[in-house]
Amino acid sequence: MGKNRIDIMDLRQVIRLKKDGISNRKIAESLKISRNTVNEYVRFFETFQLNYEELLELDDKSIYELFPKESEIETYRFNELSSFFTYFEKELKKPGCTLQVLWREYINKHPNGYKHSQFNYHFNIWREKKRTSCKLEHKSAECLFVDYTGKKLSYIDKSTGEIIGCQCLCSCTSC
Repeated sequence: MGKNRIDIMDLRQVIRLKKDGISNRKIAESLKISRNTVNEYVRFFETFQLNYEELLELDDKSIYELFPKESEIETYRFNELSSFFTYFEKELKKPGCTLQVLWREYINKHPNGYKHSQFNYHFNIWREKKRTSCKLEHKSAECLFVDYTGKKLSYIDKSTGEIIGCQCLCSCTSC
């Protein structure tokens, strides 16, 4: 339900206006709250098939108790996301795989999941905690480090039209 619950009077007003058939956009404009907040509350009502007349008969405390606390929702969402981290790490090693691709896969499975920036934030924090590294002590230009760049490059032989794959190496003489 967004970052903070809306005021009980506004919530009751949302229920009354929805009962009268007013659109979510008009409700948001009239109450001066986010349209997405209205959408989330209405979606919640529809998911649990709650009748607007019955909701209006409840007292304030009973209405608030219908909604889960934000911390419970966030804990669940984070646990859901973090269960994929090892899978994401393996997938990122494959050529052409990016965090954008993985986020799209995640959001297709979990439409109410984290948006792209928060997805990246949580995954990168997890990866930093997990990452182990060691510092290589060496004198500059004393050694040469060579690594493959990833996918094979290719060129076309003009005489035959054949596509020829080739390796590309990167080197660093002083890191």
